[in-house]
Amino acid sequence: MTDTPSLRRSFRLVCNPGQIPSVEALLSAQGFVFEPEPFSPLARRLLQEPFPLGRSLAAFWGDVYIQDRSSMLPPLALAPFFFIFFDKLLVFRQ
Repeated sequence: MTDTPSLRRSFRLVCNPGQIPSVEALLSAQGFVFEPEPFSPLARRLLQEPFPLGRSLAAFWGDVYIQDRSSMLPPLALAPFFFIFFDKLLVFRQ
């Protein structure tokens, strides 16, 4: 189980916006604990990982993409308005 801050991994949700609550619930049911990253509505940081995230059902179905935080920043810098719009879309749908 990974719960050391220096070993925390990040992932990005790559599902449809309407599926995000279901994917998060699936990960939680499998024992994963995570928090949102402040820079993107699609990024999450693992706090507890009962087994490798790549073996989760969400990863098997392609709903998450394991990615380092630093690799998530260039798209945000290149297309900031998309993420602002997407964040508002998520708030609107909730």
